[in-house]
Amino acid sequence: WPEPWRLNGGGYQTLSFIPSMGTALIGLMAGEWLRGSRDGWTKCRNLLLGGILSLGLGWVAGQTCCPIVKRIWTPSWVLFSGGWALLLLGCFYGIVDLKGYKQWTYPLIVVGMNSIAMYVMAHLAEDWLVQTLQTHLGADLFDGFWGPVEKNVSVLVVLWLMCLWMYRKKIFLRI
Repeated sequence: WPEPWRLNGGGYQTLSFIPSMGTALIGLMAGEWLRGSRDGWTKCRNLLLGGILSLGLGWVAGQTCCPIVKRIWTPSWVLFSGGWALLLLGCFYGIVDLKGYKQWTYPLIVVGMNSIAMYVMAHLAEDWLVQTLQTHLGADLFDGFWGPVEKNVSVLVVLWLMCLWMYRKKIFLRI
């Protein structure tokens, strides 16, 4: 190698793929619950109870045997974050699919139809977007106490507008 091996400064670990498979399995189980033959409110209740149980188990594990650390994807993080995901899925399922309140979901649909594009743009274009906004709107645009919030909201709005353009042009990135 041209230079000696260095430790990964980001804190990510090689074997974190094992617990991240647990996260995928939680999503798989949730999908199977939703595809099942039970009535909608039972599915919603199971998602919410599963979320509470997973959240609680993750918190207890984080306090006793394994700290909750996203960067290295600890097992307690899998349970804790999976619990939040199940709770949110259960709430959205109940509100949108069972109660029928769908009008407010348009911004989420726009992003959801191009979630891969949104993910890639967020990782590859964020710095460029921030620099461009500062070039055109002022170098001190994101200074001050609320600067980080303003920066992230600005990037989100620009990326959402890009997804909106793609949505209206019927451009959808899929695997």
